[in-house]
Amino acid sequence: MRKPSLIVLYLPQFHSIPENDRWWGKGYTEWTAVKGAKPLFEGHKQPVVPLGKRYYDLMDKETMQWQAELARKYGVGGFAFYHYWFKDGRRVLEKPAENLLRWKDIDMPFCFNWANGTWARTWSAISSASPWADQYETDEQEDASGILLEQKYGDKAAWEQHIAYLLPFFQDKRYIRVDGRPVFVIYHPETVYCISDMIAYWNTYLQNYGEKGIYWIAGVHDVAVPYSGIKTDFDAFYMTSPAPDWRHLDSVMQNGVRCYDAREYWRAFFARHAPATIGKKPLYASIVNGYDDTPRRGRAGHILPKLSLEDFQSVLRKAVRMAAKEEQPFLFYNAWNEWGEGMFLEPDEAQGYAYLEAVRDVMEEEIPEEKGAAPSVLDPRLSSISRDAVRYAEEANILARWMELREAGRNVGDYLATQGIRTVAIYGYGELGIRLKQELKDSPVEVAYIIDRSTAARDVDCPTYQLRENLPPVDRIIVTVHGLYPEIRADIKRFMTYPVRSLAHILFEM
Repeated sequence: MRKPSLIVLYLPQFHSIPENDRWWGKGYTEWTAVKGAKPLFEGHKQPVVPLGKRYYDLMDKETMQWQAELARKYGVGGFAFYHYWFKDGRRVLEKPAENLLRWKDIDMPFCFNWANGTWARTWSAISSASPWADQYETDEQEDASGILLEQKYGDKAAWEQHIAYLLPFFQDKRYIRVDGRPVFVIYHPETVYCISDMIAYWNTYLQNYGEKGIYWIAGVHDVAVPYSGIKTDFDAFYMTSPAPDWRHLDSVMQNGVRCYDAREYWRAFFARHAPATIGKKPLYASIVNGYDDTPRRGRAGHILPKLSLEDFQSVLRKAVRMAAKEEQPFLFYNAWNEWGEGMFLEPDEAQGYAYLEAVRDVMEEEIPEEKGAAPSVLDPRLSSISRDAVRYAEEANILARWMELREAGRNVGDYLATQGIRTVAIYGYGELGIRLKQELKDSPVEVAYIIDRSTAARDVDCPTYQLRENLPPVDRIIVTVHGLYPEIRADIKRFMTYPVRSLAHILFEM
């Protein structure tokens, strides 16, 4: 029985960059928060100290060579570098991966995990924003909204810029692949409203360079809530831990810090989703041993204590064997070096190499031949309820964004006109379709016709068709049905070649 490869998440924030200097203070790196941590209650083990006080800089080749040798010695199969790519191709923390690409002699298998959230101040109202360090915020403001780096996905020109940047990494012989396809993980796929179009474009782009296309893995933040529309586009999923699981557990407050029981966490973990599938596609487990983000968050943080060595080895062994039975190629580990959140495998002063040795021992064990039980599948009753809940929540999010744009005096028609679009067809004439047609009235953009499967969906002053060949040409077909975009897009492409975009994509790009 073949073991999965242990892929550890890798944080590249261990070198100075101008952005961190401005936002969190001169010279800020992950080590700043780690060194400045203080125990907040009796028994709270802070600060954590790397073995030999090795507060490394990832700009040093020696450091990455050391990490690669350490990982190989102790059974780690590869690193998933967090990849930060923002609106208009803005990049940060990209240098360690770029250096690795140049340092061909470092034997470090790797792939990318696109951490695709907007970066913002903690007081920002931006949903799904990623603040780095609450306790280190400076007074310098670049945007009154609190946005530091905004995430937008653009259109074909933006997608081409991004994939062209990634191509040399994908072609590197150390890049991790499945069935010959480079692995690419998206941490928050549910926010990428152009995901179907972007995936199709990237895969086609790579095929022009002799590649088979990408092996796409989607981050899942709650196994009970399958993302609407994502299941069609991705090849597999991985569970981003630990927060999705501790939401279901009781906690204890210690001096204002929310603390969880590690054994209860793991009982819940295995009961809920290891191993599992979403649809018929694999959900890869993600192991975490300890979490403590108080170095970054202070009393607003959360703590999940580390397991004892014996319990950790038992948990890892069970996860490895379950993944092996399902013939899953990967088991994720969170993380290699998230020192500011207490998630690290690198040796520290307290435990030395003990947890790495535990990993090595498990990964070297023979797995007894057992007939694997069928992977757990989400309860269909729960999944049905969740799908409805997700769809309604997503539609509410779209409407909220629309209202926000209107309050700012921004109009969909004007935006489309700046893209050179003059005629559109609206696919789906429900609530969102009706609202879109009303907004485009008296704008530079003409609604040429409506496409709807229901014969009851009619508009008195606009032709309405069911989807078929030979519909009149338009500059763009706008799909207003949310949650089924991948399937609808594929259906449209069977009949016509007119450009297709989702309404959500348009609204969140404005």
